[in-house]
Amino acid sequence: MNLEEEHKEQVINEVRLRNRSYLRIPIKTRIITVQDQLEDIVSDYVVNKNKDKMSSIFAVCLASKIVCICTPKYRFHKDKIKIGLFARIVEKFVTYHPNDFGYKNARKIQLAIKIVGLPRFVLAVVIGGIMKFIFRKPGYFYIIAGNNISKIDGFIPDDFPDPEGIGQYGYVIPKTKELNDLCDGLESKFNIPFMITDSNNIDDHLIGISKTLREGYSLEELKSLVKGNPHGQNNLTPILLILAK
Repeated sequence: MNLEEEHKEQVINEVRLRNRSYLRIPIKTRIITVQDQLEDIVSDYVVNKNKDKMSSIFAVCLASKIVCICTPKYRFHKDKIKIGLFARIVEKFVTYHPNDFGYKNARKIQLAIKIVGLPRFVLAVVIGGIMKFIFRKPGYFYIIAGNNISKIDGFIPDDFPDPEGIGQYGYVIPKTKELNDLCDGLESKFNIPFMITDSNNIDDHLIGISKTLREGYSLEELKSLVKGNPHGQNNLTPILLILAK
């Protein structure tokens, strides 16, 4: 039985890199919670269930969301974020998009202030507002604030179901150096290269890469392997195997 037949119930597609073909196989998991350990998830869903394919694995690609859920320093419980007056004021000026809570959430804003610091956050609000509303050039708020605050996720509103409790937390995406180090640690433990993505149906971002891949391939080459959000959206497939054919 070949790989395509074995995983025929999953969405598999093929990509090419340096004249070689690779299969991208999304691995379905249960819902990952804050009680889970990232290394245990990798052991359960990659190593234990794919022992016969280990020699064919070019890389294991993890969605950033499960990395944040499983790593205490990247998650913040809502009870630890006390919303201040400035966060509530800023929230009133944030546009709400249907089906996307975004920054129309005072607790996310307060977490951003915690990460950036109030003086820099205020500066970003003022200059970002001037650039957006006067010069019609949006996006400067996030550039000035920095620290990946545009990627803060979580804090699901109380009136939405959240049986696993993961929506009680806000999640921050760490800097690339931290994620590269995390990938290096996983590669050392499992003897497989790792990558971390932060992708959706619009953009593809490769934000963590282990040493073997960093030294052997360019960023653009590696990004081509995860192009098109092969994880999918809300499919419980936060792990992606990239196998050499």
